[in-house]
Amino acid sequence: MDQQIVQSTSASYLAGRYTNTFNRLAQRASIARVYVQVSSDLACTAVPFGGGVAANTLMVLDGKMLDLMADVANGLAMRESGRTSLSLLQIVDLAASQQMSFSRFCQAADPLAFPDASLTPGELDRSVELFTQMTGGTFFHEFGHIWNWHSLAKLREQIFVPGGGLFTYTSVIEDNADIISGILNAKSGHAQSSAELAYDLMAFTVIYRRNPGGYSFGNTTSWQTQYQQTSPTYSSLATRKALLSSGFSGWRSH
Repeated sequence: MDQQIVQSTSASYLAGRYTNTFNRLAQRASIARVYVQVSSDLACTAVPFGGGVAANTLMVLDGKMLDLMADVANGLAMRESGRTSLSLLQIVDLAASQQMSFSRFCQAADPLAFPDASLTPGELDRSVELFTQMTGGTFFHEFGHIWNWHSLAKLREQIFVPGGGLFTYTSVIEDNADIISGILNAKSGHAQSSAELAYDLMAFTVIYRRNPGGYSFGNTTSWQTQYQQTSPTYSSLATRKALLSSGFSGWRSH
């Protein structure tokens, strides 16, 4: 399974990108280091899905989504300090218009809407923390797949699914990884709202790519999108956040 993922994504790997963030997350959650690669844009690979993909010992995260999160984190840090009055929806839409324009497809980019150079040292420190916590939403989800040997479960299930492919399996596997993400984010001392925002941004990134400039983050946060299940492989965003919340609650009450 690792080899299959590598063959599908390796041409887009960005060596060393966001490695410090991944190390910080592994240390906070006290988990073993895992083999992590960042794709410049998973949409430009043979596994064009947002967020990331995991196998037996390897996870590949979507660099384009991480780039968007980094830009959003800068904007949120500036909003917290009072240097911008933009709302969360406006910050995300502005960052997306820069990070995911047609000219940026398949390319990595540091923050564009809210460049690092425009932040004060205090804002930059806060942005790093916000970005780390948002990244934890996705990183710990993919780690949950590795920890539970989900790639083997997928292979077994596909034997019995006519025409089954790499992403043919029921939502139970993703649901379990969402719970694990909640547990490990809580163990790391992260805010539940940061992990939930990561899930919304992951969904937003996937949909926005299909219609750059024609889709708003407000559409993602609407109840129609939150409660819609578009694939048997994934529960609705509302359900996934509820599972994430159960992981947070489980850790806090253990």
